[in-house]
Amino acid sequence: MRVPRWLSTYRRLWGLLLVQRRTLLLALTAMALGAGATGAFATLTGPALRLLFTGGEVPPSFGGRWGAWLRALPAAELRAALPAALLGLAAVRAACAFVQADRAGALTLRAVAGLQEALHGRLLSLPMSYVQATHTGDLFSRFGNDLGEVQRAISQGLVSSVRDSLQILALIGVSALLDVRLLLLALLTVPATLLPIARFAAALRRVAAEAQARQARQVVAAQEAISGAAVLQAYGGEVSALRAFGSGEVELLGLERRSFAIRAAFTPTLELIAISALALVLAAIRGHTATVAPDALLSFLGAILLTYQPLKSLANGSQWVVPGLSAADRIFTVIDAVPAIADRRGARSIERAQGSLHFQGVAVRYGERKVLSDLTLSIEPGEQVGIVGPSGAGKTTLLHLVPRLLDPSAGMVALDGEDLRGLSLASLRRQVALVSQDVFLFDASIEENVAAAAPGSSPARVEAVLEAAGALEFVRDLPDGVQTRIGERGASLSGGQRQRLSIARALLKDAPILLLDEATSALDGATEAQVQGALARLVQGRTVLVVAHRLSAVRGADRIVVLDGGRIVEEGSPARLWMAGGLYRRLCDLQRGAQAEG
Repeated sequence: MRVPRWLSTYRRLWGLLLVQRRTLLLALTAMALGAGATGAFATLTGPALRLLFTGGEVPPSFGGRWGAWLRALPAAELRAALPAALLGLAAVRAACAFVQADRAGALTLRAVAGLQEALHGRLLSLPMSYVQATHTGDLFSRFGNDLGEVQRAISQGLVSSVRDSLQILALIGVSALLDVRLLLLALLTVPATLLPIARFAAALRRVAAEAQARQARQVVAAQEAISGAAVLQAYGGEVSALRAFGSGEVELLGLERRSFAIRAAFTPTLELIAISALALVLAAIRGHTATVAPDALLSFLGAILLTYQPLKSLANGSQWVVPGLSAADRIFTVIDAVPAIADRRGARSIERAQGSLHFQGVAVRYGERKVLSDLTLSIEPGEQVGIVGPSGAGKTTLLHLVPRLLDPSAGMVALDGEDLRGLSLASLRRQVALVSQDVFLFDASIEENVAAAAPGSSPARVEAVLEAAGALEFVRDLPDGVQTRIGERGASLSGGQRQRLSIARALLKDAPILLLDEATSALDGATEAQVQGALARLVQGRTVLVVAHRLSAVRGADRIVVLDGGRIVEEGSPARLWMAGGLYRRLCDLQRGAQAEG
């Protein structure tokens, strides 16, 4: 039998709590003691009121040594003992409530932190194709709104449901000891609660799923508006963007209103059923008083009334569990995504490669589209190879095969004669440094950004690579030098400055293989000349693959490979390819003509 998806998610959330056995056991113990104290409190309520207002002997319901001890007490001491006992039980309940709330809070926080770490770790291990196919804003909403819903579900639903259930069981047990027939009468209303609970839960689950998906789309829209603010303003798109966002907010508001309406109807419905149960009991008491002791009847009614609060809490908690399960399901969908690229069993770790690369019959597909077809290429250690061709020829895809950002659909890529898939990902990626056109810098200090390539590097080493990259001079002119924070994606720096920091990072990594992906294409001529000087120092003694549209960037290469339509159409030295008059020559002529016109 197939387990419903929501039930599987519910079990997984409990699994996050069961990992913390000691904390969970302490919380459960406090809950159980608190439930026992509540049951004892209800039991003593009737006798205490009887003795307080009418006097008399200890009721026959108090048997055994406990009853004998109470009967031996003088009446005055007995009247003082019972209120003290009630006060003691109230103190026990308060202490247990504090311990269970404190430990339940710790359980919730650790469970959510573990879930957040698992989500973050999975996103870091998933291939670029998955991340590119899912909008950044949608992924962010899982860290924000979805994790918040899960935290509420665990704290106000899962954990509290155990406390409430234990209290209900304790009070039902007390009621059964006092009068089974009245209890059975009260329980006649229980089946009536099952249908509304099931219907409310199903409706709330549908609305919650729709609302969370709509909320994710709103986060996507906001993120795109912030990232593309300059484009929106330049093209006068602010009004249409705001209108689209407002339309989404109206839809989200409608879903939230439906959710609130369902929740608003849920609790009163259950309260009505609970009051019906109490009314049945009160109606039955009229013909039942002769067979029930007054103190037992008072205790029974007290137990029934005390059951109301945990029942209400249980019902309210379920309203948080339902949207929390929908949110958890969205998070688990990402966590359960199987990485397309992972270490094989027995993958070997390497220290430092010599740097020879061999592509044998490589093909790469994106869905039905062929990007590379039957590509065979060998590169010797220390060789500099330029890769050129028209847009869409597969140049960047070829680079991404080296650090296994993607795997070929067919064929093999080898490093020093060994299939890349036989090497551990961590050790393979230690052999590769990447400098691309789109430089990513963290909102941290310059030192932290550069040292990300080799954590633990000394400040002197960081300054040395900054100098080698031609960046130390401008870094020293900044307010805090290498400790200057550079903003999101290095927003406070120019393009050339960001690129030189990227080169410094690659220098610090000191990998035997260097990948340059349009490293200077976005720079002006003067800045490109400065960066090229830094690159010249970077490429020394390494195997280098250079992808470039600007052909001046590859003229110093030992060999140029020309791609077109995912295939190698030309290969050789720059001079030889020029003389051959093929695609490389035509690309050179096109660029020369464009520069002349410019």
